[in-house]
Amino acid sequence: MAGTRREGRQAVKRTSPRVPCPRIDIFHRHVPATAAEVSAVRHALEQWASANGCTGDTVTSIALAAQEAMANVVDHAYPAGHDGSMAVFGTVDAATVMVTVSDLGRWNPAEPARPAVDAPEQQRRGRGLMLIDALCEHSGLISDRFGTTLRMRWTTVEADAA
Repeated sequence: MAGTRREGRQAVKRTSPRVPCPRIDIFHRHVPATAAEVSAVRHALEQWASANGCTGDTVTSIALAAQEAMANVVDHAYPAGHDGSMAVFGTVDAATVMVTVSDLGRWNPAEPARPAVDAPEQQRRGRGLMLIDALCEHSGLISDRFGTTLRMRWTTVEADAA
């Protein structure tokens, strides 16, 4: 008998101790990098975060930071006239919500972050990553020739309830 040993005439089955597995829920969307998809994915992400116990400001922060990251993909990842895609992946467990937005395009660094208020539109851009940093507890950006990935992290439900 596999997993047993005989002691006298009685078979004793060896079992490993039960270790509780943390509950992890996953969100995933892989969509075209378009403005219409940004809105649809943001809405689905809000529902997912709420269904997993996030409340109020945390849900809003998750949705707004992810929206800004997706908008950056739409605006900056792919050359004009070229189709591209983006992936949004989220996990939530007992301690953390993680959301990752990634693309297969090329990173285009933003212009200086403090242009004059009356500057042309293109000179007033470049604040998206600062906004994302303000909305989450931690963010990290990785960009190479294979694309750009932005990871964002928040503390989960227990901190919201306090």
